[in-house]
Amino acid sequence: MKHEARLFHKQLHFGMNRFEAKCNDHFFKIHRDIIRKVVSECVTCIQAQPLKTKEKLVHIIASRPMERIQIDLIDTRRYRDSNGMTAWILTAIDVYSKFAWAFPLAGKTGKEVCENLEALFLNVGGPPKILQSDNGKEFVNRDMDDLCGRFKITVKHSRPRHPQSQGQVERLNQTITRYLQKFVFEEEKQTGIDGSLKLWKKYLSQVVYNYNLALHSATKKTPFRLFLQISGFNTVMTPDNSESDLDTLEPIIEVVNREPSVLPQYLARMDKRTSVYNSKYDFAVGDTLTIAKNFDNNSEMKKLKLSSFFSKEEKRTEILSEDRVKIEYGEKIEIISISRIKKK
Repeated sequence: MKHEARLFHKQLHFGMNRFEAKCNDHFFKIHRDIIRKVVSECVTCIQAQPLKTKEKLVHIIASRPMERIQIDLIDTRRYRDSNGMTAWILTAIDVYSKFAWAFPLAGKTGKEVCENLEALFLNVGGPPKILQSDNGKEFVNRDMDDLCGRFKITVKHSRPRHPQSQGQVERLNQTITRYLQKFVFEEEKQTGIDGSLKLWKKYLSQVVYNYNLALHSATKKTPFRLFLQISGFNTVMTPDNSESDLDTLEPIIEVVNREPSVLPQYLARMDKRTSVYNSKYDFAVGDTLTIAKNFDNNSEMKKLKLSSFFSKEEKRTEILSEDRVKIEYGEKIEIISISRIKKK
């Protein structure tokens, strides 16, 4: 049965779950261990699968609202003609409370970004202590320097090609994009309008408001409650709350909290998912391995489309330390990081 499964896999090169479903359609039930072995031994799949490296997570936390704000942009240029020439969305998130803001922009010039940020600071009662962004030209310019100088804001930029440093606002961008997509799809389904228009702009404020009203997994509280010290008003009237006379905008008792709002259990869970110690080697001396190629953004080292992630050579190893190994293939010897190795 393993031989038949291997021949069938060569026609598909699916991952384990999809391949198991296909096998169950074509054969009698094949044991999952056989399927796992067939997929894991496929050299073609090994070379095509990118290496998922795990770095030790550095938590970015704050002890009060407006201590640190992360900002970023969402690219919507493809749908600018049907959304009043709006081509970008400036997003911002308060690291302490997870409270979010979003501003539609016609362009991503430093002037437009700074005008919206200044309006944000004035409307919430003051600027943040730290403003964090990537190194894009829209965030690194004279206008931004002037704004941060006037408001005495400390600017921090994430390192190039490392979106994890901007993790909270990047995750916010995914959430906003996904929910805008759902609203747009629902409108297309109900009205039959042209699906290529993607009329997202009119839903942006509602999506961000709903986000701030929802319980956040990191704090187990809503951004409204942590940032504004109010519950927020539920705009969705259901049979359960439509007859209620409860004033959801009633202020709650203010508590001065100088501790991080993120739950320790949440941080521990994130550490467990991303810990470098989760990626200890699972091979022994003499095992046959494949080695991840070194890619960079320069013209000589950059990865081309459809090229493999891993080398074809079969190499044998000698373990030197917890993070270094000696690789031998043919007459060549190389010492490399353990993070570049995948067992065949």
